[in-house]
Amino acid sequence: MTLSKNCVLIVLLCISIQSFSQNRFDSIQNKLTLISEKVKGLKQPVEISISGASIQEFVRALANNNELNISIDPTINYTIYNNFSNEIPINIIIFLCKQYNLDIDITGSIIHLRAYKEDIEIPKPKELSIKYYPYTQLISVDLNNDTLRNIIKEIVNQSKKNIVLAPGLENKLINSYLQDVTIEKALNDIAYANNLEFSKTNDNSFELSAGFLNNTAFSNPNYTNSQQASNYKPNYKNKNINLETSKDSVKGTDLITLTAFNIPIFDIIQMVFDKLNKNYFIYSDIKGNISLAVKDIPIEKLLNLVFNNTLYTYRIDNNVYLFGERTLEQIRTTKVYQLKHRSSKDMEALIPAQYKSNIEIKPFIELNSIVISGATPQIKEIEVFLEQIDRQVPMILIDVIIMEVRKGRKINSGIAAGISDKPVTTQGSILPGLDLTISSASINDFLGLFPAGKFINLGKVSSNFYISLKAMEEDDNIKIYSTPHLSTLNGHEASLKIGEKAYYAIDQRDVIGSQNPQTVFTRTYQETNADLKINITPMVSADENITMVINVEEANFTAPSVTGAPPGLSTRLFKSEVRVKNDDMIVLGGLHRTENSNSGSGLPFLSRIPVLKWFFGNRKKVKMKSELVVFIKPTIIY
Repeated sequence: MTLSKNCVLIVLLCISIQSFSQNRFDSIQNKLTLISEKVKGLKQPVEISISGASIQEFVRALANNNELNISIDPTINYTIYNNFSNEIPINIIIFLCKQYNLDIDITGSIIHLRAYKEDIEIPKPKELSIKYYPYTQLISVDLNNDTLRNIIKEIVNQSKKNIVLAPGLENKLINSYLQDVTIEKALNDIAYANNLEFSKTNDNSFELSAGFLNNTAFSNPNYTNSQQASNYKPNYKNKNINLETSKDSVKGTDLITLTAFNIPIFDIIQMVFDKLNKNYFIYSDIKGNISLAVKDIPIEKLLNLVFNNTLYTYRIDNNVYLFGERTLEQIRTTKVYQLKHRSSKDMEALIPAQYKSNIEIKPFIELNSIVISGATPQIKEIEVFLEQIDRQVPMILIDVIIMEVRKGRKINSGIAAGISDKPVTTQGSILPGLDLTISSASINDFLGLFPAGKFINLGKVSSNFYISLKAMEEDDNIKIYSTPHLSTLNGHEASLKIGEKAYYAIDQRDVIGSQNPQTVFTRTYQETNADLKINITPMVSADENITMVINVEEANFTAPSVTGAPPGLSTRLFKSEVRVKNDDMIVLGGLHRTENSNSGSGLPFLSRIPVLKWFFGNRKKVKMKSELVVFIKPTIIY
């Protein structure tokens, strides 16, 4: 019985190992298939035969023949005896990985072969004890040293409520136990117990930001920094400073008139706030002097002027003004700015660099918003800038009509006579064009119609003699239409590509190895394209005129000049920049192609005499003309 159990365990272990190996090779195949869209050589069949060469030389030959970027670990050294016929490199690389226990790493289009190493098992993340009940919209949590980021992520995933976490708090450890409470109460209790600040936004989202430790300004509404440990008192009798306050008759806000010359910033703050009897708290020493003269301005505007181009800033919280260095976490403000018309994905790159100094900006794609953390004055500057550019971007619908007109005429005429290897039969057509081959029997019958003795006796022709008569004219009149519809945002390119693809074979012979040279024969198939490409970039001005940059390129295959050579290409290209009104149509044409040929063959001298040349020679005349015309009509839509 014990032996049977051991056998079963061994069989299960073998099956498990085989399944793991198969999954590994499937992963390698998926990686190679994914980059084969860009690296065409991975799917081009190859013929390669090698015997007694190293794997380094084998991989180098494969890379050269199919234009691949392959690197192999120099410590790998095996001798190869293989013959691959009409096989793609993807399967060859997978075969090498299976045969020699290799693995691959991919960087861009570079494939690196290395020895396989088993992955170290990564421990699973800790499961959070968070349960949300959708019907009652209550939540229960049991948290023990869990990071705030993971907690917020789990609550958002279960409740579908939006919660914004201020930067810098992601790794804060939280301990809390709550049973059957609302999400708002749960977040409020977590914030209170862990010295965080909780708030609710206008769109029913929640926000967690840094709180304040031992801040007596919140417990005593009459507290001012002059009651703190600082013993410095400003000199109110200084002749270099004059301060007056008043009230705005309409808004009722405080207005300040201040004249100061080379006065410490710290003195100005103390004098103004003592005069207005407002609460403030200073987190760090404020150094530097300032000179200014202002009249009847609000206190926020005064502070913006005082702290402009300095290391210090302020923020307001519950009517308490907080001052300190811009880099202090207690001074930094976090604001969620929601965009109305533009996308928040690439908005950070548009904000000028002078606004982003000491500012942290992150896109919040789910709400199409931007989370801004930093000094309050800078955040306000960024908000003003965002309001200016957050406008509706026009959408342009572009109707394109492509018309190609081809006109041509071919004339083929002449008389040919000769002797074939065997008798020919009379065949061909008379209408709509003359293309007739007359046998010797028909010619002899015709000669027999002439009575003997009255005319010159022409005699009979040989049984293998024939005459070919040809007089044909062909007319071509072809019109091709294509009407694609393109749409793009203002300033973005709209493109269209229509074409065909052809392949031609390339044979190559390489000799690899120095001591035991091996000859490798390979055949690859290279592709070539003939496309019609149209690229249009529209720009809408304020008066709804549209400037368009237009690129049109047309390519057609032509017969190869040499047998086995790649097909030829004829290309027509134009680039134009035009300006049109909304809903107007423009016509772009003039891409002409003309082909004229006049060739013939016949008896010397006689084939050049008018009239006689039609009886003693063959003439072929071709005249072809084509024109490409493009109609473009842009329409602005919102």
